[in-house]
Amino acid sequence: MASNRHNNFGHIYTRQLYAGFGHKTYGELVYGNMTTFTDEIKQTDLPNTYSLSDGLLNNNARRVVQYTNRGGILPNLKFGAYYGATSPRGTQGLDIEPHRNHVWGGGAVYKHNIDDLQDWTSAAGFSRETFANGRQVTAYSFGNAYRFDHTILGLDLEHRNTANLSTNFGNGAKRAQYEARAVVFQELNEDWNAYAMYAYRHNKLKNTTVSATTEKRSEVMLGTEYYVYKNDSLKLKPFVEGKVARVKNLANEQDVKQRDYAAVVGLRAYW
Repeated sequence: MASNRHNNFGHIYTRQLYAGFGHKTYGELVYGNMTTFTDEIKQTDLPNTYSLSDGLLNNNARRVVQYTNRGGILPNLKFGAYYGATSPRGTQGLDIEPHRNHVWGGGAVYKHNIDDLQDWTSAAGFSRETFANGRQVTAYSFGNAYRFDHTILGLDLEHRNTANLSTNFGNGAKRAQYEARAVVFQELNEDWNAYAMYAYRHNKLKNTTVSATTEKRSEVMLGTEYYVYKNDSLKLKPFVEGKVARVKNLANEQDVKQRDYAAVVGLRAYW
């Protein structure tokens, strides 16, 4: 299940175990606990630890069956879909309450090669999850990326609705979330990359018994990485990242503001 995503890299409780069978032309069918194909819809998830691209789609699931096809039917086209029934546990292996009733989703990614220096990638996907208490979560995502030589520009637009939600503002509420993310990724030379990212998140509660204000969050991230070692499949890179997050009407409370600053120095090895 090749993917260029980080798949919760560094999260100690991330657990993936799945098995299945595949064919070069007809695709792959697997069952288990896994990062789902919907994780590949976003086109801005290029930075390291402080990537702002967690996204609104359900991108990992427990006890699901998934089918994927990566260029077997049409070159440069990959698509997939998954489904999971009842599960009393979440992706971290811990009990969840209420239990999950159903989860499913799917999407497609197409890469168009313009010429030797340029290509364009478009992606679209959705996910839906229902729970024993009637809560329903539905999300949609649309991603685009354009590469010119050593520069990549990415844009993701996402929307998620949550129904039958219990909150401090009342039960049976609905939450509408909108998210836009943009990234610029620049290859400075063969080993050195620099990147910048911006995200805007809009979080609104509806059908509440107590008045709730729309939460608005803006985040900016800058980073750089350098490959100090490359040998076949083994790669080693240190990186530095910093981000600023500004929130207005935090947790849907009127005039509650917050500003956070964070920085990280890290090292990653791939093999």
